[in-house]
Amino acid sequence: MAQPPAQHRGLLQQHRAYLNKLLADDSDWTIDDGPFQGMKLPKSYERFYSMLGPAILGCFEQETHGFIDAWADRKYDAVINVGMAEGYYLVGLGRRYPDARLIGYEQLEELWPIAKETAYLNTMAERLETRGVCDPETLKQVAGSFSAPLIIMDIEGAEVDFLSPSHAQNFAHADVIVECHDGKRDSATEHVKAALALNHKVTVVPEGGRNPNSMRLLTGWSQVNRWLMMWEGRGTFCTWIGADHLG
Repeated sequence: MAQPPAQHRGLLQQHRAYLNKLLADDSDWTIDDGPFQGMKLPKSYERFYSMLGPAILGCFEQETHGFIDAWADRKYDAVINVGMAEGYYLVGLGRRYPDARLIGYEQLEELWPIAKETAYLNTMAERLETRGVCDPETLKQVAGSFSAPLIIMDIEGAEVDFLSPSHAQNFAHADVIVECHDGKRDSATEHVKAALALNHKVTVVPEGGRNPNSMRLLTGWSQVNRWLMMWEGRGTFCTWIGADHLG
């Protein structure tokens, strides 16, 4: 498929970064809607040009919102985030589950300070535990040390390895949210769905539409800029799985 010239993509990214800054400043760097409404974001999030706008608006990866809202009253004793990145999910879920330990695995250690700053701004710096590379055996041991963990996973195709039939049974006591990257691993969604279905009620949510006209912070913005704020920068189609444990 033909792609726009690199210089055009660069200009678009620059414009998007400018819009992100306007939006974030207007909201005082606070998420405006969605399950993490009220969560503060550090200004170091400016480097994540493809997620800052949707994060501030509260629609970033809104495909997960149904799971997060449905499980709001559960008493998790741990949230384990494999692929923590900048800490958006780990801190956001930590606000919803104040008694849960927060354990984040991220192999890019340069992202740890951003996750820690996010935790600090949301008064949970002491709760955040940052760890490096994770593998299926490590996750098995850590998840097995808790009675009611929530596992959230975004690892660019490696979900197929972590959630193979032989490994997925180790998480039968956990609820799981996972982003599936079929563009990086063939049939990733079907593989993960089949493995988790042995011990979970599995719901698959494909990447869906967005409505920029429903966003309060975008009132008065031009049509093209409203739509640019919906863009999450994905190069391929993704799906999300929510796996509700049956035990």
